[in-house]
Amino acid sequence: MRRLYIFMIFVLFSGCTKNGSYNVESITSKEKQYRSYRMRFPDSRYKEVELEILFLSNNVKCFLNFYRNTIDNKIVKISTDDESFEETCFSLKGNQRLLLSERLTKLLIDYLKDGKKISIIHNNNSITIDGKEYIKTYENRIVNKPFISSFVSTIK
Repeated sequence: MRRLYIFMIFVLFSGCTKNGSYNVESITSKEKQYRSYRMRFPDSRYKEVELEILFLSNNVKCFLNFYRNTIDNKIVKISTDDESFEETCFSLKGNQRLLLSERLTKLLIDYLKDGKKISIIHNNNSITIDGKEYIKTYENRIVNKPFISSFVSTIK
C-alpha cells in the first residue's frame, strides 16, 4: 500500500514540472503552407500579460495577450539596456489582444536572436525576456522543424 502512495505522489508531481518558461505548440501538415508554431511567454495563464509569437509558413506575427483587463492604450514599448522603441499597435476584436507592428516584431525577434534581455511594456504591465533562453527554445523546439528553415531568413 505504501508503494501505491509513493507512486501516486510521483505521478502527481511529475505532471507539475515545467520545461522552461516558454510554451511551444505546433500544427503540422503535409502541405508546407499550413504548418505553424506558436511560442508563448511566460508559460502561465496566471499572468496578466503574455507575449505570443506565431511562426507561419512565410512570416512571423507577435501579439500581446491581456487576461485581466481590456486595452485602453495601444502604445507598446520595447527596450533593452541600450535602446528603446515605442509604437502604436493594432487592437484586435475584444480589446484583450494587441498585434505588434511589423517594425516592432522585427526588432523584438532581432533582439531575442542576439541574446539580449528585453522588456516589453504596456501601461503598468511588463514582461522581461532573456534572449538566451529564447535562443535555446527557438533552436531546440522550432528551427529543427522541416518548414522553418524555408523562412528563417525572412526574420533575420
